[in-house]
Amino acid sequence: MKKLVTLLSSIILLATVCYGQIDAINKLHKQLPLIKDSLRYVDALNRLAMLLYENNLDSTFFYTERARNIAERLAYAKGKADAANNLGIVYDVKGNLELALRYYNDGYNRYKAMHDTADMVQGIMNIAMVYQELGKDQKAISSFKSAVETGKGLSRDSIMSLVWYNYLILYPGNFPKDSLTFYISKAQKIAVKYKDKRVLLAIEQLTADNYIKNGQRDKGGSTFTTGHL
Repeated sequence: MKKLVTLLSSIILLATVCYGQIDAINKLHKQLPLIKDSLRYVDALNRLAMLLYENNLDSTFFYTERARNIAERLAYAKGKADAANNLGIVYDVKGNLELALRYYNDGYNRYKAMHDTADMVQGIMNIAMVYQELGKDQKAISSFKSAVETGKGLSRDSIMSLVWYNYLILYPGNFPKDSLTFYISKAQKIAVKYKDKRVLLAIEQLTADNYIKNGQRDKGGSTFTTGHL
């Protein structure tokens, strides 16, 4: 999975829990030479590429290209889909939004062909965020709505906390004022269920901002200071 996965510009800033990322990166580095199964090796390369994008985008590109080349040779559908998604992240962070959109769409179409709903949702969310960066708000909102609808039937719905968070923070005006708290709580409950500390921290900030916007400065300050993790 991705940006995580995917939060791109939003979650990149949440360095307070990055130590977990570093441990995972170091562990994968050590495991790579020991993996004998080719498909597992491709998965590990793509996973490592994903984990590295916040700290070393060139390494993300390097490992993604290795994964993609092997996946192409083996006709490994998931490996090719994950690599396409990773390349979308690379060009998104670099600011080449048209190329990012091309690779995100490629990844989404490959996930769709595999009936991989969770990664389809992630792909649609990434596409929505690029449309927002391009100033194409109607397409972005439509994509976020599609991500929400597609993710309704997920048995493992961890990606939905990220979808709701990004939708809420980018387009709060698209929700009735009295429903914002409900949807923020919805995102938070999913993140709590999967112990996703990065998303929880982001949602905590969003909750505080929402209180402050509604004139509840005392609540906003105490929410972010005391925390819910």
